[in-house]
Order: sequence, then C-alpha cells, then structure tokens
Amino acid sequence: MGEDLERLAVALDDLVTAFVPWARARRADLSPTAAAVLNTLGREGPARVVDLAAAVGVTQQSMTTLAAQLRAQGLIRREPDPSDGRAVLITATPEGTRLVRRRRADRTGSLTPLLAELSGDELRDLAGALPALTHLTEALRRSRSGSEVSR
Repeated sequence: MGEDLERLAVALDDLVTAFVPWARARRADLSPTAAAVLNTLGREGPARVVDLAAAVGVTQQSMTTLAAQLRAQGLIRREPDPSDGRAVLITATPEGTRLVRRRRADRTGSLTPLLAELSGDELRDLAGALPALTHLTEALRRSRSGSEVSR
C-alpha cells in the first residue's frame, strides 16, 4: 500500500508541476496570489484579511498590501464585519467576480481539447476519480490555511 501511495503522490506531483505553469500562462492579468484571493472570496465569501492571508499562504502584512492593490483595481471592497464592528471583511466586487469566472472559463476552454485527446476509458477513469480528487483538493486547502507562509 505504501508503495502505491508513493507512486500516486509522484503522479499527482507531476500533474501539478505540469499544470501550474500551463494555467499561469493563461492568466497573466493577475499574480497567482491575487488570483488565489479572488478565487477564495468567490468560493467561500467575504473574509477578514487574516483569514485570507492564511488561506493563500502569505503574511497578514502582505495580504493587507495586496488587498489595497486589488481594491484600487476595483476587484474587491472593504465592508464592516456585522459580527464585529471593529473588523473589516473583504468582498469581491462584481468586476472581481466576473474576472474570476472569465479566467476559469478561459482555462477550462483550453483544457477541454487536451481532455479530448484521452481515450474513453481514460475519461471514465478521471470522472470516477473526481470525488477523491475533490476531497484531496479540500484537504490541501485545509492544510494550507492551517499554516502561514512568508512571501
């Protein structure tokens, strides 16, 4: 079992190593961290700066600077936290939400022809693995938000 897990981990690492530069080349309009912030807001809704920093793996100071830049670009806004009047929530603006949707559509549109190169059996295998891949994605997000990384 351990050897199978190692082979699977290597294959997934190879996939990510190939996929990340491929995906980044299709989204030069935002830094990877800015994109992660907008994706997090789109997926999880409004968040405090400290929570966004943890979710994307940067310091709170870096997140504050990035949030100011995204706000100046009209992609996010700051709102009072209704549960704590001293705190502020970061929310994606409609423009920020549109940008995230357009970027995802661009990436999936570019990925679809590559998927079409796979055999029917390979596509079925991938489709069957989607629940496990989704679970792994959620575990990776939880793992990342639990540890802050300096950038």
